[in-house]
Amino acid sequence: CVELVREGGFDPPYNPAKVNMELKEEALQALSGVMGAYCMRCFYEKAREDGKSPGVLAKIASQCSLVYDRASELLKDAMAAGGKSLQRWMTGWRVYIDAESSYYQAQARVHAADHAKGGEPARELAHLKSAKSLLDTVYATSNSTSAKL
Repeated sequence: CVELVREGGFDPPYNPAKVNMELKEEALQALSGVMGAYCMRCFYEKAREDGKSPGVLAKIASQCSLVYDRASELLKDAMAAGGKSLQRWMTGWRVYIDAESSYYQAQARVHAADHAKGGEPARELAHLKSAKSLLDTVYATSNSTSAKL
């Protein structure tokens, strides 16, 4: 998407100074990051539905959280480069993306606890406590925003 904008092929040619905020390069990169995070989420959900092992699910959920973190950083960069209108537009997205990152990190902890079940009770408990803390944060975030997550 961003490469297409850079390479051209538009008539009239792409001029960053004359496009809507959502077509600026930083915004396109941020939205591409959001799409990548959502793709990873779909991959995780498919693996869960297919009954993959808790260890595999923990790894995929952890990677999903990292991809959401990257999307959040891209949104932050776009907000810094885009002025007030882009900041207002992307702030809601960033809150949601950060909550999704925490949610998938919590899922990774739950799956890691399930993976440790039976042989390592202290490790299982530590993962579950971490997951609860992350989910409490997601819950608090969703209840503090104007649009419920």
